Amino acid sequence: MNDFQNAFGDHLKKLRKSKQMTQEQLAERSELSVQYLGDVERGKANPTLAIVEKISNALNLSVHDLFDTSEFQASTEELREALQDYVSRADAESLRQLHGVLRAISR
Repeated sequence: MNDFQNAFGDHLKKLRKSKQMTQEQLAERSELSVQYLGDVERGKANPTLAIVEKISNALNLSVHDLFDTSEFQASTEELREALQDYVSRADAESLRQLHGVLRAISR
């Protein structure tokens, strides 16, 4: 687990609870298993961008809202390394999705 995954999971849990949703409700709406969603919230799973999009749609939030948190405590260098690692392993579809997200949040 890394700090970014933990912070993302914590933020997701807070957003879910702010919508007064249970894990079961969010899992059903996002077409994910409760186990997987729990793993994401605990920072044990690293969701793909497609999964993040499903979760944001189920919460009726933008993808940006899921990443808009001051709780990500990783240093700039740690974030760069994590992104570089992700990009180096990503397939073409994931790269297209990442590009779209980055383009959307940089506007």
